Amino acid sequence: MLRSNTLGRILFCARPSRASSACSIQHQLSTSAMTSQVRVRFAPSPTGMLHLGGLRTMLYNYLFARNQGGRVILRIEDTDQTRLVAGADKKLEQIIRWCGLHYDEGPSVGGQYGPYHQSERLPLYQKYANQLVQNDRAYPCFCTQQELSLAKMQHVKGGFNPKYNGKCRHISREVASDRVNNGEDYVIRLKVPDGGTQFYDHVYGDINIDNKSIEDQVLIKSDGFPTYHLANVVDDHFMEITHILRGEEWISSTAKHVLLYEGLNWNHPEFVHLPLLHNVNGGKLSKRHGDVFVESFKEAGYMAEAVVNFVAFLGWSPDPSGKKQLFTIDEMINEFSLENLRRTSAKVDYQKLTWYQKQYHHTRCQDESHLDNLVQELKSLLLNTLSNGEEINSESIRDTIDNDYLKNVILSLQDRIPFIPDVVKSCRYYWLDPYVKVEDLQSIAPNFNNIIRKINQYFQDLNYGNMDDQHLNILLKELQKDHAITKKVFMMLLRYTLTGEKIGEPVSALFKILKKEVIARRFDKVCSFACSS
Repeated sequence: MLRSNTLGRILFCARPSRASSACSIQHQLSTSAMTSQVRVRFAPSPTGMLHLGGLRTMLYNYLFARNQGGRVILRIEDTDQTRLVAGADKKLEQIIRWCGLHYDEGPSVGGQYGPYHQSERLPLYQKYANQLVQNDRAYPCFCTQQELSLAKMQHVKGGFNPKYNGKCRHISREVASDRVNNGEDYVIRLKVPDGGTQFYDHVYGDINIDNKSIEDQVLIKSDGFPTYHLANVVDDHFMEITHILRGEEWISSTAKHVLLYEGLNWNHPEFVHLPLLHNVNGGKLSKRHGDVFVESFKEAGYMAEAVVNFVAFLGWSPDPSGKKQLFTIDEMINEFSLENLRRTSAKVDYQKLTWYQKQYHHTRCQDESHLDNLVQELKSLLLNTLSNGEEINSESIRDTIDNDYLKNVILSLQDRIPFIPDVVKSCRYYWLDPYVKVEDLQSIAPNFNNIIRKINQYFQDLNYGNMDDQHLNILLKELQKDHAITKKVFMMLLRYTLTGEKIGEPVSALFKILKKEVIARRFDKVCSFACSS
């Protein structure tokens, strides 16, 4: 409950409790007309990492504003102090920038409508909570937690949804003022009128909500902070937001917001509610599994272009034929319209995301400057990985983190492994000698010792470094015939000897990338197994 010695005077005398913040929002206190320019906002809470749904909301706001020549605002909604995660706001900004989405106003870039953290705007909310009380559209509630719990239990027993019973809404202003002055604690609640609330949504059309289903929502909480509903409406008004694009889970709350706009005699922005995201089975995406956070995709090696392109089509269809699937940001901006937003829930198919990754990875590999960036990314990962218990200063290791060597590895793997972190995890044999077992060699070819010994001798005397894949494969095919085994067995034996893997890279690629002395050393190792066995 609100303590009367903190906010009681504000709600009945309209004096801000944080005078130091009042001057910073003076511009907003005198602003009432909505701008003709499109202004949208992305308003996340700093309670964790950005998830796919949040990224889609930010992306659609960004595309719409840019298409209309408008502005994008980032606002941090940190009024729920109990759920804040330290540093989450900075990480949200970083991952948004990683996606290539640049906002025009916000915490890090400033703007004339700041501050852009709601926790720094408390006097503004307190002023208009007081105005709602004066307009008889809100009221102080003195009910204790015990009384609230009992009232909700009675509603449930009566077959209704649990909600506040409105006990304090009929207390006169004079009596309420006396109770505040006598030191009673309270919160401020919205006074929902009888009848219904209507508004238009660009996706769902005309929406009508029976006010009986709307609870007298708390607007100012016990800690002096506003709830989302009041802060959202006040900020959208004074930041001159023209369009609100957000998830459809907010449709029911929009009725409360419309009532607040009406209670303050303000025009409300246009509403655009986006369908929910579902998994491939039609169920709700689970944050618990950690597979919906944008940061997780970044760490796994997904490119920003792939993630953004994937998310863009989770509810939007720029090309009805579906033939064009790869769009640059500029192309998305040119094509974006609210009319092309779908009503049906979008299914998040991560196989499609991987497809996008493969397309963009392949494209980057053909561009020299992008390829150089991939090389540096791979080198950085290798230095961190190999220095963890490996002898990174050995000459053999140093040779394999050479830029040209790494470039050859990436180009060889570009169609099979489109994720740079997976190259390090799955292909350590390009940098470290593999662990091979005699039993595995024998299971592939019982006479492996004779085969490897002859192959080793043959390649030591051959200059094959400049051979192309076609000539190398012809050579290997001829060698395979000399040993009366199938091509599949022959290639598997060579691959296992060089990599410790029975399936994977083409053997010709291994001969072209691995240093000649590395190949000889690995063959010698297997030959030593043969001698000892």
